[in-house]
Amino acid sequence: MNSTTSDTPGNPIDRQVATNSLVTAIRVVVTSIAAILITRFTIAALGIEAFGVYVAIAAVPLGLSFLTASMSIASQRSLTMSLGKNERTKLFSALLGIHFVVSLFLLFVCELAASLALEGLDIPESMSSAAFIVMQVSIFAAIVGALLAPFEAVFLAEERFGVLAALDILRAVILLIGSYWLLSYEGDRLIAYTLIVAATTVTSTIAGAIVAMALYPVCRPHFTKLYNKAVYTEQFRLFSWATFGSLSAVARSQGFIILINILFGPVGSAAFAVGNQIVSAVRQLATTVTRVFTPRIYKVEATTKRQEMIQLAFSTSKYTTIAAILITVPLIFEMEYLVTLWLDEVPAYALSVAIILLIAFVMDQLSAPVGVAHMATGQVARYYLTCGLTGISALPLGYALGLLTDEPVWALASLVITSTLVAGQRVWLLGIHTKRPLIQWLRETLAPTLMTVIPSIMAGAVLLLLMPPTLPRLLTVTATCCMVTLIAAYYFAMDSAERTQLRALFRFNAPREQ
Repeated sequence: MNSTTSDTPGNPIDRQVATNSLVTAIRVVVTSIAAILITRFTIAALGIEAFGVYVAIAAVPLGLSFLTASMSIASQRSLTMSLGKNERTKLFSALLGIHFVVSLFLLFVCELAASLALEGLDIPESMSSAAFIVMQVSIFAAIVGALLAPFEAVFLAEERFGVLAALDILRAVILLIGSYWLLSYEGDRLIAYTLIVAATTVTSTIAGAIVAMALYPVCRPHFTKLYNKAVYTEQFRLFSWATFGSLSAVARSQGFIILINILFGPVGSAAFAVGNQIVSAVRQLATTVTRVFTPRIYKVEATTKRQEMIQLAFSTSKYTTIAAILITVPLIFEMEYLVTLWLDEVPAYALSVAIILLIAFVMDQLSAPVGVAHMATGQVARYYLTCGLTGISALPLGYALGLLTDEPVWALASLVITSTLVAGQRVWLLGIHTKRPLIQWLRETLAPTLMTVIPSIMAGAVLLLLMPPTLPRLLTVTATCCMVTLIAAYYFAMDSAERTQLRALFRFNAPREQ
């Protein structure tokens, strides 16, 4: 048997993947710590009510960003699968033209949605003028991001995660400084905070585009090539179906911000924002695995190795779920203690909301990379239609549960239900590409994941019973759960070839041929 860590597209573990994972993890840790501090300073500066208003208003352009997300998914696939081909310059210019068209449409839809949202949202009269400015500035930032999204797609296709990490860290640091300055600002803090967020977002996006054009000549737009009928036809086919998937993601995040505001007012929005902030940090770190492996999945499919691509998607699902478990289990055990350390004033329901969102997230990760496999095949109609409609159903189901129980936690339970259904649907729909995908997924993803999470939960539960809620317990629970998860993952979740590759990475040389 010959096991190596050579940097080939189908190799699950190699040095480039390990490096990109480390770089992305550092980015997530730094930006997550910054985000936690930013939230603390912002709530202290604005107050819970004004912060809830900002979150509800910003959710409108962010909620409509599913159009940008859909185009970005299609663009990354096309740019990755065209590596080494001569038409990449023509392809990139055409993609930029498509994003320009989408940006104009997004501007129109955002302005229409903004006028409706400002009338429907629960906004105190004293903040109505500021709310209008917040909405317009947020829309502007969203449009710039939509227009320049293809430049980020190039970095992802080329697996240049270091550049993206540097830009994200710089943006987070600037925003952290701005939010701290806000504590001493005497003017309208709601408007000031919105301007700070928009300025940092737009500036970092433009900086990324400049860097991309400097590194890759393919990114220098040719205005005579902005329109290409063949590219437009293929991209809009993928885009139209990818929209369903992006809508599902919006239903899980931005849509619920608006729903919670309508049902439970600004205080409910603040509780959801705090809980979602915690989940966002976990999501960014755990989905590092999927983000790093996505170009690999596309590249393997480009070599027409369909079964190898599906195998890689199942392996990635296992890795990303274990990464989620590594963070989520100790976080759930110590949620109350951590949040009281983080915030001086904890919004009602914030703890239970965070736990429900974390559970829904872990369920979704069980097959999230399988969605990348569907996109790689290009046969996405059934996948996006089925999973997209299931995901969107979380909104009416959550609204009904919220009305019946008058409890945000029960409203958010719909996310756990729909996330579980979508996880199973992704795998089941692979049946048109491979035989018995559910059995393969149960064996290669779900079973190893369960054998990893159960020991971690047992260890954490024992420590919770034996120790009072203090900083030593927090550190002990976190260290023990993480150690148990890693050991269980190594022995129960990884096969012999994966363990050999992992050991080779730490030795910094490939194992010899046996």
